[in-house]
Amino acid sequence: MPNILASYLRELDERQADVTEHHEITSHLGGLAQELEAEQQLDLARNARIEQEVLAASKRLDSGIGYQISQTHTAPDGSTQEVGWPDTSAYGPAEYEYLKSRIQATSNLYLRSEYGLFLYLRKKAGHPDQVAALVQTLLQLSTHYFLRDDADPTLHYTLHAVQALSLAFRIATSRQRDPAVAIVLPAVVDAIMAHHEAWDATRRATPMLLGTFTTLVAEQPALFQRDGYLDAFLKKNRQDIDILGQQYRYGAMELAQATAQLAKQTKRDVRPWQQLVAQQYELLSQEADNQGNSTAVTFTQQALRLYQELNDSDAEARLQRQYQDWRTKFGLAQVSTPLPAEEQQVRLAAIMEHVEQGTPADLLTVMTLTPMFPSLAAVRAYEQTTYKSFLDSLPITIQDKLGNPVQQFHTEAEKQEFRVLQAYGLLGNWLLSPW
Repeated sequence: MPNILASYLRELDERQADVTEHHEITSHLGGLAQELEAEQQLDLARNARIEQEVLAASKRLDSGIGYQISQTHTAPDGSTQEVGWPDTSAYGPAEYEYLKSRIQATSNLYLRSEYGLFLYLRKKAGHPDQVAALVQTLLQLSTHYFLRDDADPTLHYTLHAVQALSLAFRIATSRQRDPAVAIVLPAVVDAIMAHHEAWDATRRATPMLLGTFTTLVAEQPALFQRDGYLDAFLKKNRQDIDILGQQYRYGAMELAQATAQLAKQTKRDVRPWQQLVAQQYELLSQEADNQGNSTAVTFTQQALRLYQELNDSDAEARLQRQYQDWRTKFGLAQVSTPLPAEEQQVRLAAIMEHVEQGTPADLLTVMTLTPMFPSLAAVRAYEQTTYKSFLDSLPITIQDKLGNPVQQFHTEAEKQEFRVLQAYGLLGNWLLSPW
């Protein structure tokens, strides 16, 4: 009797199936498990289930192995317990040995990385040689995804490539005291720099890629001190901020902020970067004003605060006048950011693809992993970081579209609540941006 599981795994090896087929692969493995169970080939059925569950399980360096989908169950006594699928908590030596044998047997980089991450996070593959092998696999997988992205950018492999490279970097840096891991770490650093330098900043994935790489450099700046890497990284970010700003101003501002923090962290001259951040906020306020969007007031406030910190008296005076003008200009209205027609079509196509191809569990996973609005705690924390301008001490008046005052905020408590509501709208706007 043919081994249908072995045949399918061999097929995945031959065509180098990857993460873009994740749902199809796990679904097919579940079907194979059912077929093998019906034929009483129970050992093979168990192996098919292990394959399905390991690929489906979430894997995070900060929280370990988790469910793909879960819910909270409430018992009659009021106690709660999280239940979900796949539940791999009962895995023992047999399952772990099977996965180790699969790492040796498969030539598929995606499968090997999934098996390796599972064992690593379960602390079943912590030997330095095993960790080094996992880092190398993730680095190779990242290279594979970047090449596929170059061949067809419409398949959006960039996200998967950056994720694999980030995992390789963070695992390697966490174990860089081990000689076997330290040997492979420079290759990961080189890959980050090579992809950063070669990246075309006009592409849609620019904020994600540059933002992620900037975070990685900030986590381990000492690793980027060799070969002029750090200065080259900062220079490329500066160039790409200008390019990004032509398409997505808020993304340019975020990248400028992150790079300014990196420059400060590494003892570079931070003033030019602070100036750049202030300029990005000022440009954001102008764009918002052109759209009739009241977030122009908040962006102006941010720019004003930064110019005050820089002791730029000319810019400060200009922004104070603008702040006062716009604070009275914008009445009570809905805050919105127009979404380009082309982007609407892209989003609609992506939604329809999820609906048509995904199971109910898949759709629920997407919805729960992509929250649209910030928590109230995050909004209040943000409000505290932005309340630094003396202009916030002035009374606040909300007007209707005819200029009639409809609500006023005089006391400090009232003004703080207004700022929280304003920050909530602003943060929600950011989260729903087309990038």
